[in-house]
Amino acid sequence: MKSFVPYEKLSAKEKRRIDRERRGSWNGICPVTRKPANPKAYNRAKAKRQTEEEGRVPRGVRPSDLPGSPDAAGLRAA
Repeated sequence: MKSFVPYEKLSAKEKRRIDRERRGSWNGICPVTRKPANPKAYNRAKAKRQTEEEGRVPRGVRPSDLPGSPDAAGLRAA
């Protein structure tokens, strides 16, 4: 029968073995705490997606710079 040895007096190798046995498995779930996104906060990705879906030109871009416009093909009027 094994004699009892306090945890503090065990070797580092033995402590690691015991710690590994005590730790459980999360069975595929991530233990990190998550919180929902703030619905009132501005979301750049969402805004970009909406402008692309609506077919609008984003701010700061000239329509003539977009592909498919007649001016983009090098046919700019001089």
